[in-house]
Amino acid sequence: MSVGVVPVVRTATAEAAIRSIEALYEGGITVAEITMTVPGAVKALEQVAAKFGDKITLGAGTVLDPETCRICMLSGAEFFVTPSLDIKTIEMASVTPR
Repeated sequence: MSVGVVPVVRTATAEAAIRSIEALYEGGITVAEITMTVPGAVKALEQVAAKFGDKITLGAGTVLDPETCRICMLSGAEFFVTPSLDIKTIEMASVTPR
């Protein structure tokens, strides 16, 4: 897969994040990151993952710890962005969810 842009979705609500990703998808962009700074971000991840399945590559951003990483992973995130280096978070990101 070749990707020229990875949009970072940072909105005031989970609903706005979902609508943003729907618009991105309709515009032909099949990868996006939802930041954990969005209120209800996990809910947004779950809903986007359920709606688009493998038609979109979904990521979670501003992931600060392994617990959040795991929650995002179980909610459908396939990649993670973190503003800091935390070995435990990296280790968690490399685990296959169960």
